[in-house]
Amino acid sequence: SPIALSNIPAGTYTVSLTATNGTDTSQAVTVSGVVVSGTDPTPAPLNRVAIIGDSLTEQGGSAASTVKKSLTDAGWASAWYYAKGGKEFTTVDAANPPKTTMQNIDDCRADTAFGGEPDLWIIALATNDYFRTNDSGRSFAQVKTDMQAVLTKLGPNANVAWVNIGFGYDDTKAASLNTELQTVVDGRPKTKTIDWLTYTRPMINDMALWASDTDKVHMKAAGYTVRNSFIAEESVKIFRSLS
Repeated sequence: SPIALSNIPAGTYTVSLTATNGTDTSQAVTVSGVVVSGTDPTPAPLNRVAIIGDSLTEQGGSAASTVKKSLTDAGWASAWYYAKGGKEFTTVDAANPPKTTMQNIDDCRADTAFGGEPDLWIIALATNDYFRTNDSGRSFAQVKTDMQAVLTKLGPNANVAWVNIGFGYDDTKAASLNTELQTVVDGRPKTKTIDWLTYTRPMINDMALWASDTDKVHMKAAGYTVRNSFIAEESVKIFRSLS
């Protein structure tokens, strides 16, 4: 029958067994194929999560409570939130000058009510940076540099989940920027992507979710409910994979 052990995953192991009735090491044997009926290690607690985003997180200006609730419903004990329409990785928030993402990070860390460094940072940015590559000539290389600056500000020990770009239509250029930014993610330990682009592909024609036929970047309330839940659930999976 299986050997019951705690704090290790169940599985088949090679183990070394030594008799306890003396110090004669000749009584030690190695046995392969031992089946252990174990218990997985206790997962790290979901204490604090912070999310920084643009209009897709601001959601009309009244989303702070609903976004934070989606995170606490997913299991996080406490959530910190900042979002403004038009927000980019590093430039001043046009909707709330002189705030920047760097200042948001400092504000979160200084928030005594929140209670300390987040266990996971969710960075839901890049959409407006992408649009600047269309109307202001910003290069993909500059967007990558700006994303790296945010990760550098967060520091090497921070767990980070980045939400990539996805619209209610296919945009090959946006997908290409996702690919470029993924190289930044892949180059930094403790960083994973919440793949909003892939998740939205089956939903691109569902007009119950997108704002309108002419605005399939933003969403209706039902769409934001889907987005919030997806990001919250993925944030827990990512934190578990990093901790």
